[in-house]
Amino acid sequence: MQSTVARHPTARRRHAPAWALWMAILAVALSTRADSAAAQRGAPLLVTVADIGTGSAIADAEVSLAELRRQARSNRAGDALLIDVPSGTYEIRVRRLGYAAAVVRFAMGSDSAKVSIMLKESAAGLDTVHVVASAITTERHRQFDARLRRGLGRFLGPETLERERLQDFPIVAVEHFPGLALITGRGGQWQLASRHGSCGVDTTYETLSSAGSMIRGEAIGSRMTGSGSGARQTVADAATSSSSCFSDHPCHVKLFLDDQPVAETDINIVHTSELYGVEYYSTGNAPPRYQVSGAACGIILLWTKAGNSG
Repeated sequence: MQSTVARHPTARRRHAPAWALWMAILAVALSTRADSAAAQRGAPLLVTVADIGTGSAIADAEVSLAELRRQARSNRAGDALLIDVPSGTYEIRVRRLGYAAAVVRFAMGSDSAKVSIMLKESAAGLDTVHVVASAITTERHRQFDARLRRGLGRFLGPETLERERLQDFPIVAVEHFPGLALITGRGGQWQLASRHGSCGVDTTYETLSSAGSMIRGEAIGSRMTGSGSGARQTVADAATSSSSCFSDHPCHVKLFLDDQPVAETDINIVHTSELYGVEYYSTGNAPPRYQVSGAACGIILLWTKAGNSG
């Protein structure tokens, strides 16, 4: 006789509590992970930039968080939006040509926040200066045209700059001037450097980005391995190094804007659409007045359409 064993309905129910417990643990873990991911993403930070004298909004100001290597530009309303900012204390840096730079320390919480920053003009403008400035600007453009015809350096004229007007100028520069490369500074800003140092050595290092590897119109954020010296420095250290004969230092190009020397980071707030002409000299063939100390790695002369009073 074949025996059969009848399974009681409660046999399977004995395992139900254990199964339910594991599902509850899994749900809690997933919820915790989601909360952690949300915390890491952070919240939006809106920075409003205005003129301290008039209170009017300032457009095209560069707003950056150095610690996060994050930056944005203010719109016509003076607003610059930085998204996914984690909780913490940061330095908000604001720069705009024609204004003194501002640095504000701000504690970011877990919720969205808004900060208003006022900038002061770096030089007061006078109505009587406009006529003089116009004459000076015309003369500077004439001298640029004369050097362009002689062709002792490399040039970008009005027609080329008009075609490239929608591109960020640092990208335009490395695309048209062989031997230039982009490096990333302490605050995440682009800086222009020569691939060959003042001693004729290759200064390529891990953060140099080749113009040939760029996708037109896209920001460059990836790290690349250079085939030159192989830097031993961090990006932050390298970005503050002066031009020199050391192969592991970036060889910064000296910048002049409307005949005035400017910092390497100011290249980020130069708009291609505002430029009349650009000159690049990689060796000693630059006009004598611009062959100053620290210019051994190259010189870029930027001439705006409007100019200034000098």
